[in-house]
Amino acid sequence: VRMVHIPGGEYRPFYGSDTGMVKVSPFLLDERAVTNREFLAFVKANPQWQRSHVKRIFADTNYLRVWASDTTLPAGARPDAPVCNVSWFAAR
Repeated sequence: VRMVHIPGGEYRPFYGSDTGMVKVSPFLLDERAVTNREFLAFVKANPQWQRSHVKRIFADTNYLRVWASDTTLPAGARPDAPVCNVSWFAAR
């Protein structure tokens, strides 16, 4: 997956009571979302990130909640669709 450079800058939040400018450092972002197929390959290669093995400090009960099993996508899920219900830690 190709990464693209996002330049840093400042922005004003759209919500909340803090209306001050927020500084954002430059960062890299994947050009496209991770797919179900790619995340399935990831959890097969890294069993510690499978739903039944992941430590609860790294993922809540929504983590991969619609998957049929640790290594089975939900019925009718498109393998090329973006993966949903992952944790920030697993995504990192």
